[in-house]
Amino acid sequence: MESIDIALIGVGQWGYNYLATLATMEQAKVRWCCDSNPNLAPVLDNLYPQVRFTTLIDDVLEDNKVIGVVVATPPQTHYSISKVAIDAGKNILVEKPFTLNYCEADELVALARSRQLTLMAGHIMEYHPAISWIKNMMAAGELGRILYLYFQRVNLGNSRHKVNVLWDLAIHDFSIIRYLLDVEPLQISTHGACHLYSDVSDVIFVTMKFPDNLIAQIHVSSINPLKSRTLAIVGEKKTLIFDDLKSIQQIQLYNRGIDDLLDHKKDPDHRHFAPFNDKPIPVVTNYTKPLRIQCEHFLECIRNGKEPVSGAMDILEVTRMAEIAQRSLECHGMPLAYSRIRN
Repeated sequence: MESIDIALIGVGQWGYNYLATLATMEQAKVRWCCDSNPNLAPVLDNLYPQVRFTTLIDDVLEDNKVIGVVVATPPQTHYSISKVAIDAGKNILVEKPFTLNYCEADELVALARSRQLTLMAGHIMEYHPAISWIKNMMAAGELGRILYLYFQRVNLGNSRHKVNVLWDLAIHDFSIIRYLLDVEPLQISTHGACHLYSDVSDVIFVTMKFPDNLIAQIHVSSINPLKSRTLAIVGEKKTLIFDDLKSIQQIQLYNRGIDDLLDHKKDPDHRHFAPFNDKPIPVVTNYTKPLRIQCEHFLECIRNGKEPVSGAMDILEVTRMAEIAQRSLECHGMPLAYSRIRN
């Protein structure tokens, strides 16, 4: 299979992760690395001598051999760089957050469609083997009707590029919600505070209400001394805990759900009610790193013209969730209705 020539724009922390991943894939040939920092040239030349380095985006866009472009620059630049890349006829993968508002995302989606180009967001959790397993388990009804989801994504560190933690961290959880539930929220409410910078929220709580009395809450922070990446899904039959920081047994399954509590309520003298029986389950056998799976999917979509998992509708719905959550934050937590996305 002939490899696809790829260019990388932005070689910061995540950009380098993309470079290191793509450079090991037979399906891809990294042709260019572009970054505004010229001091990266000798470093990259030493590590990846086959890759050309430039500080000029035009060098990348004017190269007709470049088929796909990965954009991993600061979020404030995603829209402008993606637009010129699409105009140049390039298929693009944009690291999260795709853009910082819905209108820009909608414009890029429409532009890519008009050019029949692959457009994909780096919503990496949608390519996580454990999250895919959880989706299949939910679809099979193993957890029963879902009652609520709770996300915690916290750590200690400065907000990247002066972007608040809603767009930097919670965007992962918005994408997980969209991927797992595939149902639009009814209402979103957001509370937060700024501590390190007066205009950048570094702790945020998002509450989302869905049909059928389903609720989801997201807690993100960049000032928490303990790092946590967890998801709890409470169903009528079972409860599931996912801990992304564990190297093994990331999924913990609790065999009792709300049905047991209801039975106990009906029969106060019930003698056999017991605490949740936790049962570690080594269910995810595919430990391929999510970033590699995501990059492989990008190349496959370019090659076959298929719509990415994190393609147009995913981009629009996740960005809309984040934008409405941001508006609620600016309105001091006022609950805001979720407006349906129309194309």
